Amino acid sequence: MTEISTQSLDSAASQWAAEAKARNAASIANWTPPPRPTGNFYEYSVEPHDERYAFESKFTPDSKHWLAEDAAEDFFHNHDGWECKWPMVFNVYDDDKHLGRYSVDVEHQPHFSATRHKAA
Repeated sequence: MTEISTQSLDSAASQWAAEAKARNAASIANWTPPPRPTGNFYEYSVEPHDERYAFESKFTPDSKHWLAEDAAEDFFHNHDGWECKWPMVFNVYDDDKHLGRYSVDVEHQPHFSATRHKAA
């Protein structure tokens, strides 16, 4: 069995560390951020709260009332909006630019389902 000296282990460890540092530096130098999503991204808040929620919309900032409806739909489906009393007031933002304040109501459409009832 061959005895390995502490000095040779230290040398090998130092060499490995230097190679790893060079590989990491090369990886960092070649890194590019992921592509930015192509949709239109906005934020909204729901009064009386100040918390902002991000959402995506196909509409441009010129279609402000449509953005408010998209914000309301996002709030309803993704932030427990179905538990709230409607209409609600939404503030819509494009980055830090306030696009407007809108009262939005939800229209509930009842759906009915029938099953045959067994006679008593």
